[in-house]
Amino acid sequence: MTQIPIPSVTATAAGPRASSGFSLIGRQSLAMLLDAYRELSARKLFWLSMMLSGIVVIAFAVIGINENGVTLLGYEVGLPFSNTKRIAPATFYKLVFQSLGVQIWLTWAATILALVSTAGMIPEFIASGAIETTLSKPISRLRLFLTKYLTSLLFVALQVTVFTFCSFMVIGFRGGSWEFGLFLAIPIVLTVFSYLYCICALLGLITRSAIAALLLTVLVWFSIFIVDAAEKNLLLFRSGYDIAVKMHDEQIAKLQTRLEAAKKEAENPTPPAPPKDSGLTPGQEAATKNVVNNLLGGLTRKPKDPAAASPAAKQTAPAATTTTPAVAPPAPTDADASEEPIERQSRSAREAARATRAADKAATPEEISAQIAEWQTARKGSAETAASLATWHIGVLALKTALPKTGESAELLSRGLFKSDELSQWRDSASENGGGPPINTGKVRVPPRRATRAMEEALKSRSTLWIVGTSMAFQVTILGIACIIFTRRDF
Repeated sequence: MTQIPIPSVTATAAGPRASSGFSLIGRQSLAMLLDAYRELSARKLFWLSMMLSGIVVIAFAVIGINENGVTLLGYEVGLPFSNTKRIAPATFYKLVFQSLGVQIWLTWAATILALVSTAGMIPEFIASGAIETTLSKPISRLRLFLTKYLTSLLFVALQVTVFTFCSFMVIGFRGGSWEFGLFLAIPIVLTVFSYLYCICALLGLITRSAIAALLLTVLVWFSIFIVDAAEKNLLLFRSGYDIAVKMHDEQIAKLQTRLEAAKKEAENPTPPAPPKDSGLTPGQEAATKNVVNNLLGGLTRKPKDPAAASPAAKQTAPAATTTTPAVAPPAPTDADASEEPIERQSRSAREAARATRAADKAATPEEISAQIAEWQTARKGSAETAASLATWHIGVLALKTALPKTGESAELLSRGLFKSDELSQWRDSASENGGGPPINTGKVRVPPRRATRAMEEALKSRSTLWIVGTSMAFQVTILGIACIIFTRRDF
């Protein structure tokens, strides 16, 4: 009896099985997500976070800006350098959203509340005995762990979405601009939280304690913050000392130019101009000088005690005043004329101007050469310090590369919200009213705002791929370790 093969029946049967398998996995994952969401929404901290987000949005809405400055509920509260003449209302609200809403509320306060709410999901799931019932069902351990992990991210995604949408409406009505770039805050804040929650999940899996996992996660977060602050401060001082080296080089170049001019002047001295003939005899010139000296001495001489002057002198004083011709004060010299604008400059600019005037007074090549040697010595010290700071900065930056960049990831929002020159005028105005102490090095003082700008430019030059890519590599590594432990542990 001949057997008839039925490959087509097997092939058609495999299709429904595969499709039903994928649909089963989808239904199981959705059921676990809904179950975990019900567990999160049943906690009071979830609704507390939502309520606090609403309060922050209300506080965001009552802040305003006009021609005179910032207002609160219509009342002016100061900050005159922040007004509609220097910054547009839409730009102001975006700045408040980024600094107050994202960098303070979402990435700090709301993140802490989210960690408190979600830290116990995995430890409680393991310790309560519910894991045995779940593992008895046809579901893989890897999918179970990742579903629990994604549910905690859903907790933060709901908060950020509601907060961002309400802020979008506030900026639209109050600022007169509908900024869809605000919705970039949802993936950015969610990514920052995922950096921290992968650590919390791993620690909760190891310790089986929600409190221990939460405290250790906050400790790791604080360590990441310390490394980030140390790297930025080292970059700030490194930028300042690099600027100081350039300032020394500029002054040395000026002195060398002056030295060359002084050498040429010494080689080819200019003959003195012959004195002009006044047409007076020597005796007449001497008499004229005596009269002028007496007049100037009488004008500059003042009595020690005006009240002690005799009545006769007081009576004759008006007559003398009317008969004595008025003598104009001497015309200001070049040195006096240069002092007044210098006083309105910064201290470092005044010191550089004094150094230039000192070089002008030092007419001989020997004196100018001595000043060049002093500036070169000071420049050498600044360059050595800059090189030492560069070495330390590279080491801390290497350590920071291996860690998640929570701060820089949150600051990526400003790249999507603001244009390159949108805040330049406001920052220049604000820098005139503040700033830290200058960096004193060698013979110059580096203005703090100049060093800060150099640091900001260096931070902006870092690519998004480096910031997010290295942070996601850290997250994948931590999640991989947690998945291995969860799939191999005997519960």
